[in-house]
Amino acid sequence: MYPSMLLSCILLVLLGTTELAPAPLDDLSACVNPFTNETYKDGDNWMEGKCAHCSCDQGKRFCALESCKIDCDPKYLVQKEDRCCPICVPPPPKDCIDETTNTTRPHKSNWKPDACSSCTCEHGETICATQDCAPVMCKDPVTPEGECCPRCVTQECWDRESKSYYKEMDKWTMSDGCTSCFCFMGSPMCMSPGCALEECDEGVKHVKVKGICCPVCENKLICEVEDGRKFVEGNRWQDDDCKVCKCTKDGIQCNNPIYEKDQCDSNFVQLNQKCPKVCLNASKLRKEEKQQEGENEKEEEEEAEVNPIYP
Repeated sequence: MYPSMLLSCILLVLLGTTELAPAPLDDLSACVNPFTNETYKDGDNWMEGKCAHCSCDQGKRFCALESCKIDCDPKYLVQKEDRCCPICVPPPPKDCIDETTNTTRPHKSNWKPDACSSCTCEHGETICATQDCAPVMCKDPVTPEGECCPRCVTQECWDRESKSYYKEMDKWTMSDGCTSCFCFMGSPMCMSPGCALEECDEGVKHVKVKGICCPVCENKLICEVEDGRKFVEGNRWQDDDCKVCKCTKDGIQCNNPIYEKDQCDSNFVQLNQKCPKVCLNASKLRKEEKQQEGENEKEEEEEAEVNPIYP
């Protein structure tokens, strides 16, 4: 035997002897790992193998096995050499079949089979959602090519309260007598005026009258026309014949309007969209009103003479 080979054998025997014969413990509170013959002090922690967590307590060795939580199909479990617990290695996700084109779609991909649907591939399962369309407020809606929901092309407006259609820039008043609306690009645009309260006589309070927008003094006379509209004493309006009417203590008085702007002192306005602008403050108009009031007083006097009241 060669000298070098003999030396190698002697070293191997000595090393093997060292591993098999643990050294005596001078510290009785220490612990020994029986697998590696390593010594640990009191309070030390170490791993024995890949799964045992050990600790030293006053010369006693305590070990606990690591708990493995497995939430995977057993056929997908893989044991790694450097780990205690197996790991889950699932197969690659499956593709989906797009039935509209008969093609495959990869996992997590998105596509639109039509204008109203959108789909996603999840592990081989096709999940689709359909778009909801808001109601269209016009007579003949049109759905543009490539879009899901119909649109109003004629730019008409639908008034839910009256259940009526209005053309672009048409105007109307809602049933509360206050809210005025007009049609703009297919959408009703409505607004309510602010109310400036008139000053009432002492002891008279403001009241809300159905059909009149703003509160009025409770001692004011209310005039109602044939179509159901109501006006407060002093209000003016135009009827269907374009006559200018006024609510007075004696009832409704109507006169022919003045259309000439040069004869108007002020308030040259349009009260009725079917009629041209009229003047609400002109000497001629005031004269006609006074004349009408005088005729009413004369009629009352004549009636009193025909039907005298005796005490």
